[in-house]
Amino acid sequence: MGRRLENLEQFGIDVVLERRRGVRATALREILYALSFIYERLVQLRLYFYRKRILRERALGCLVISVGNLTVGGTGKTPIVEKFARALQAGGRRVAILSRGYKSVPRKRRWLDRLRRRDADPPRVVSDGKSLLLDSLTAGDEPYMLAHNLKDVIVLVDKDRVKSGRFAIDKWNVDTLLLDDGLQYLHLKHRLDMVLVDRQAPFGNEFLRDAFIGSICGIAAPESFEGALKKLGAHVDLAKRYIDHHYYTEAELTTFINRCIRRDLAMIVTTEKDAVRMPRLPETDMKVPICFLRVEIEILSGHESWEHCVARICKPQPMLSPERFFA
Repeated sequence: MGRRLENLEQFGIDVVLERRRGVRATALREILYALSFIYERLVQLRLYFYRKRILRERALGCLVISVGNLTVGGTGKTPIVEKFARALQAGGRRVAILSRGYKSVPRKRRWLDRLRRRDADPPRVVSDGKSLLLDSLTAGDEPYMLAHNLKDVIVLVDKDRVKSGRFAIDKWNVDTLLLDDGLQYLHLKHRLDMVLVDRQAPFGNEFLRDAFIGSICGIAAPESFEGALKKLGAHVDLAKRYIDHHYYTEAELTTFINRCIRRDLAMIVTTEKDAVRMPRLPETDMKVPICFLRVEIEILSGHESWEHCVARICKPQPMLSPERFFA
């Protein structure tokens, strides 16, 4: 059942991105286009309710920054959140990252609690700023990756980010909340919104020059990843794609490894986000090395604006004293 849903979701994504052709794809594309107008009206209605304060946003008394995108996936939200958290932490802020944990496995709740609609469960603590406490299945791949790379930053997972934000403030006395993929989360008041758009950056060092490799990934924009490998000089001889946030089985990995062996490929390359969703295979099965491509954000232009933004957050200007106005 799970695989069927994944295949259906992948088909829908392929239709939207015009990777699919044919009668079925064309018909579905027209239906989705018509439904998009209804969706737009619903979004506008939701925004109207917040503007008129029919729906109310919550303020938690600390700085809240959201990082999000205008398109579906593939804009590098997670690396930006990581870089921003490092910069703010280095500047003296006490940072917690709040994520909804897309496709993570939540704790099992008793049926009686569900019936009573109790919401007493605390957020899942992926990292307390000292230790990595959850695996990628329970945390979600992106929160797990952030917690793994940011050893001194708190990472929490909960669909209710007001609850997780309040939890972080009460337990660790944080003064800055970073919302990963939080642009549309209007229930918590944002002080700053960072909006990302998709633009492929050049890769110049070509460390994979002339290597024949296999590529495997389950991300929103696999073409971008495969294109990056080619720009690094690799020959992608075999590519396998899965739906975004796909959790791999041993059988899937073993099958792909055997296909790479038959083609005599030098290595298998995946993304860092995919690597945390792969099971550990016995050494005897690792007949082809599996490497992941780590993406880090470099500010190519507007570096002064970035530094100015971080400095204003970490070292806000003091308010003028009343005596200045009445002297």
